Amino acid sequence: MRATTVAVSRRRLTLATGVQIGARLIGAFLGVLVAASLARSLTRPEFGELSLALTIVTLAGSLTDLGTGQIAVREMARRPETRARIAGALSTVQLVMGVGLGLVGLAAAFALMQGTEARVMATCVMATMPLGAVSTLTIASQARLRPELYIAPTFVQNVVWLAIVVTLGATNAPLSLYGVGFLAAGMVQAAVTAGLAGRVTDVTFSGTRGLMLELLRLAWPIGLAGMFVTAYYRIDAILLFHYRGATANAYYSASYRVIDVLQILPMTVSGVLLPLLASAERDGADHARVKRLFQLSAVFLLSVALPVAACGAVLAPGIVHLIYGPRYHPSIYLLQVLLPAFIPICLGYLLTSQLILHHLLRPYIVITFLGAAINVPANALAIPHYGAPAAAWATLGTELIVMTCLAAVVRRRLGLSFPGVRTLRCAAAVAVTAGVVWLVRSEGLVVGLVAAAVVYPPCLLASRAISIAEVRALLTRSTAANA
Repeated sequence: MRATTVAVSRRRLTLATGVQIGARLIGAFLGVLVAASLARSLTRPEFGELSLALTIVTLAGSLTDLGTGQIAVREMARRPETRARIAGALSTVQLVMGVGLGLVGLAAAFALMQGTEARVMATCVMATMPLGAVSTLTIASQARLRPELYIAPTFVQNVVWLAIVVTLGATNAPLSLYGVGFLAAGMVQAAVTAGLAGRVTDVTFSGTRGLMLELLRLAWPIGLAGMFVTAYYRIDAILLFHYRGATANAYYSASYRVIDVLQILPMTVSGVLLPLLASAERDGADHARVKRLFQLSAVFLLSVALPVAACGAVLAPGIVHLIYGPRYHPSIYLLQVLLPAFIPICLGYLLTSQLILHHLLRPYIVITFLGAAINVPANALAIPHYGAPAAAWATLGTELIVMTCLAAVVRRRLGLSFPGVRTLRCAAAVAVTAGVVWLVRSEGLVVGLVAAAVVYPPCLLASRAISIAEVRALLTRSTAANA
């Protein structure tokens, strides 16, 4: 019997956070390399078909979890003596859901794709769904604060998938083999997960029926909200493929992939700041201190999101050409529309965490339902006439509406609001930086990035949106001692 509890030191917490941040950065870089390789080795219709299959499997994967993973981590930390049974219950739930939703996803792919190569590829991609059951070992390792046990399998999968894509591209392989390669990379990931996490995590399926029902009962509010978020976050690509074809979906998927990769930035910042905020509220800190931490978190997120959106829009031609090549020129405009959506996406991490932390799940569900209710009909009506630009604008509008509603609830129910003056100061620093980048835009992407890196930090500090002391506190995590 393995130990059910683990002593956690501050050094270990800091190390775990550092490992996760480093792994996310490496994963994002590998993701960019995969996207670049796929765009150059496949035709645009083939890239659109593969992107559709990956969108469907991502959509199905989010539905498979239904929030049970988050609940399982919480319950394993609360009741370590039942960790093995919780892992078994979670594994069973995700296996059953994975098989069922994999078949549903396959039916959807077959309805949208006509060619044999595309359907074989989609079959292999959907076959990875049941492998998600092995991730229960990974979830158990999260409860033990063993980040290497769930980071290593993902890293190996990314490397194997990149190697497969490069090899297939060099040999001009057919689209179906990309599906086979994706399945092979998923199987390698599952094997590594079982080999590493299985050594420290017991799993038992005896007497887990009650726990399965309990997980579903506790998780359904989070799962329902996740379904609505996924609806307005992913279904647009499916509608675009249906109404405008694979090539249009290729352009849109290429631009959206950049947004997906950029989310590593708010995830990293949130990974440092949000635990401090949660710790302050858990320890009964006064409202003024909690408000200061909330506003500091908002400013840090805005200091990342605003320059990425503004400077990224100016440098979008260079970004698209570097990653995807000149064939994807139509993706430039789509990226310029989508990049402003990165701002409410970043703030959404902070706002959503507050609602979940304070168990305000009902307004969260209502708001995400509102987002889906606006986005899906808007896309269904506009995409047939306007194509990918309609999907991009619908995404931007939906993210702004959802973020505004979340901010209103957090302000009304929790008394927490964004710092207006510091936001304006940050915006002024970004405006100066974007102006400089615009002046040198014709010199190329590298020059533009260097200009932004040189100009923005001193402008941000000079504007007093963020102080050097706050940056130092974030980097040394000394804030944790004072939260």
